[in-house]
Amino acid sequence: MHSFSKLARAPAIPRGALPTVVSVILLLQPLGVLTPNLTAQAVDIREFVRRTYIHGLPYEEASRYGPSVVPALLAMLDAPGEEPHWTNIVAVLGIVGDDRVVKPLQDFASEGVGELSHPQYRAKNSVPVALGYLGHKTGNREALDYLLASLDPNVWDGRGFAWASPYHPTTLERNEHLTEMAIIGLALSGRPRAGDALGSLQGGEVMGAAQRARFSTLVAEALSTYEIVSRFGLAEYYRRARVPR
Repeated sequence: MHSFSKLARAPAIPRGALPTVVSVILLLQPLGVLTPNLTAQAVDIREFVRRTYIHGLPYEEASRYGPSVVPALLAMLDAPGEEPHWTNIVAVLGIVGDDRVVKPLQDFASEGVGELSHPQYRAKNSVPVALGYLGHKTGNREALDYLLASLDPNVWDGRGFAWASPYHPTTLERNEHLTEMAIIGLALSGRPRAGDALGSLQGGEVMGAAQRARFSTLVAEALSTYEIVSRFGLAEYYRRARVPR
């Protein structure tokens, strides 16, 4: 298991039934069980993203919101007072899947200087996963291009990422962690270009030996996840992921 999995809470899954990439997605990007007797249409989007979800933010409920919620969510993402809810906001923006949010999400990920707070860190690190959700729904080329370029850990410095991680002592470790999240985002997109890129990673055609050693287990799990998402979709993937052990 990768070091950042200590920050994550996994949905319950049958042992061996799904790749353990599920377990590294979240707390950073929590997705959980549908809340009984509650529909997204009955809950204002601001209330929805401000809630604490013990079992993770429910994918099925979030996916019921449409593009009309995007302006409100982007305004909340720009409001410091909403910082505790930024991770939920980023997740829902990706799940809604509106192409208008690609650039704002990219800008949000790179903004900031100095060491981030825990909520800031979680939210910014969840952007690659959100772009994967968006890419799954719309096939947005800009979102997928961003994730594909992110397979090179050096790319983050060129994007102006000046903030420091509260969990990684060096910029290189921060960058490698962001690349791990991009690998997960590509897997969850289920798009053919993502599958080709993950296959190239596994074949050692992109990274050097040291990076292949670091990422090899995650890439194998990501490819297994990609196969499920590309065949059955994200909703079915998360339905399978929450089956009790």
